[in-house]
Amino acid sequence: MALTLDQFKELTTKTRNSLGDEGAVSEILVQMADAYGEAVANSERFSSENETLKKANENLRDSNMRLFLKLGGTDDEAKKQEQKKNEEDGEKFDDIMSRLKGKFI
Repeated sequence: MALTLDQFKELTTKTRNSLGDEGAVSEILVQMADAYGEAVANSERFSSENETLKKANENLRDSNMRLFLKLGGTDDEAKKQEQKKNEEDGEKFDDIMSRLKGKFI
């Protein structure tokens, strides 16, 4: 049973007003202890989930960076291979342009 701040203040006021009635004070203290235990358990669970999410986020960022670098490297490699293939074929871009110069006019 989670307590709001107002409920907690109400219970403390009831406790102060019921100091002569041990049964009422015991019941209120049990409610407060249960609420505190639930709050601590939730806090621990949230902290654990937060750490898990942080690690998953970091792993995702690392994976994305590796993928980005891999794709960037692939483009460079493809360009280099294309350039090498063109050079092996014999004609270079400048040679082709000089041969075609004047044919498009």
